[in-house]
Amino acid sequence: MKHPNLTGRWKWYELSKVIPITDIKANTSMPWVKDGLSGNKDITLALMHELDELLTSAVGDWSWLQLSTNVPVTDILSNHSKPWNRRGISMRDDMTVSMMDMLDKVMTNAIRTWAWELLSRYVSIQDILFNPDKPWDKETMSMNEGMTIEHKENLDEVLTNAKYDWSWPSLSRIIPMEEIRQRPDLPWNKLSMSFNNQTHDHKWDKHLMSSSKHVTMEMVMANPD
Repeated sequence: MKHPNLTGRWKWYELSKVIPITDIKANTSMPWVKDGLSGNKDITLALMHELDELLTSAVGDWSWLQLSTNVPVTDILSNHSKPWNRRGISMRDDMTVSMMDMLDKVMTNAIRTWAWELLSRYVSIQDILFNPDKPWDKETMSMNEGMTIEHKENLDEVLTNAKYDWSWPSLSRIIPMEEIRQRPDLPWNKLSMSFNNQTHDHKWDKHLMSSSKHVTMEMVMANPD
């Protein structure tokens, strides 16, 4: 589908992260980037090996940092001698404290230490509440998706928990305004609230569009550089 308003050039690193693996396998001669493929939400170790054989024009190397974030946890558990990266695992939205303990016991060649500033953003709010002795980071913990409207059942329990020194500027940016208005006595930051729920218009540039989850292979093929 030809798009008359697209300009610039495609960024294949970003496309490699968002185009479905099925489309990538159907277009093997494109300049896919292995570092980007490592960040594709559909990637597995089996697919990584398959793509190594299929992609004739792929460039770069596989990123174990990104693979650690994206492959299924079962891939990590069953391939414990691979060079998994704890910082990458720290960015997983399915990570739990108990899973961290289990991985530490089985990973034999993992690198880096756990990144608590990342874990604080991605581990569930309930897991954080159940483990107050861990070195959680208040800034990133305050940006945890458990604070969003999809998890609003947690808000009262979390925001009034005296064990945590919340970053109210961060919270004021992400807590839905409806929820803020219902809790006027909490120390919201007015400056940060001014950035809450804002929308921004972007130029329709291929370079920018390359990282959009809405871009499709059909759009790329219909709008060549």
